[in-house]
Amino acid sequence: RTQIFGTSKFTSRLTDYKPDTLFSGVSAVDYPGSGPRLAYSYVTDNTTGDEEVHVLDISSRADKLVASDRDGCPRILCVNCYSACLRNVHMTADGNTVLYAMARNQPLYLVKSDGTGQQRLNVYQASLAPAGQRVISQANRVVFTSSAPFGPTLTAAPTDVYIMNLDGSSIEAVTHFSAVSSVASHAVISANGAWIAFALTEPAGTQVWIVRPDGTGLRWLSAGTSDASSPSISNDGNVVSYVQGGQVKQVTGLNSPADVTRFTLSNSVSSLTSGDGRRIAALLGPPGGFAAGVYMAD
Repeated sequence: RTQIFGTSKFTSRLTDYKPDTLFSGVSAVDYPGSGPRLAYSYVTDNTTGDEEVHVLDISSRADKLVASDRDGCPRILCVNCYSACLRNVHMTADGNTVLYAMARNQPLYLVKSDGTGQQRLNVYQASLAPAGQRVISQANRVVFTSSAPFGPTLTAAPTDVYIMNLDGSSIEAVTHFSAVSSVASHAVISANGAWIAFALTEPAGTQVWIVRPDGTGLRWLSAGTSDASSPSISNDGNVVSYVQGGQVKQVTGLNSPADVTRFTLSNSVSSLTSGDGRRIAALLGPPGGFAAGVYMAD
């Protein structure tokens, strides 16, 4: 169910899983913004704890299992705790390829939407922004963050923003931070590939920045001292939304940040900018709690 400013709308169910275990079910969904297909990840309810990548045709409801992972990953030893190994799933703009990440070294994988051509990319360590955010441009350039994309390092290194081709080739550093305490995360790219927005955590806190893929134009977008997170960017890179102080904020062009929400009892958890930059969706929940609803605003 989607709630839009107090009005309830019931949407069509695309999957019909009836899991028997607490942690099984759909864990992430990515839709490229157009076309008939979406990608999603699923945690099975069998004893092996398999995690699967599916491609679903929205119109016909045809569901294709395109990848299954049984290798597992290091998990926290905790009673009634669960951490997914399959962290993020992303679909290319044409809907023909799925990129997903596992919680292990050399974590990135590609697979075609028909289940063929699976390959593991030669990237030693990498993190992708959550499913639903754009990490692949229309020209199939992929943005990610890493402290060791080429292999283990002898000393600790800052976590920078990187860009590469979809097949893992031509990895290039976008940022060049010097302090080990600088940690970039949640990097997203505009559809036209002109701009990258990301969160940067330093000793003073976390803020949202924007930069061109060649490293020029680096600029601090968020304002204030409270932590900012969950950047999302429009197709042309002119609009960036993010969450700060429990509210969704927006920066357009060279303007200062503007409030999109002014909630008093609830907190925004994440933001998503539409391709044309005219609408922003946000997950909303109680302070310190989980998201409980989806809200949308102009």
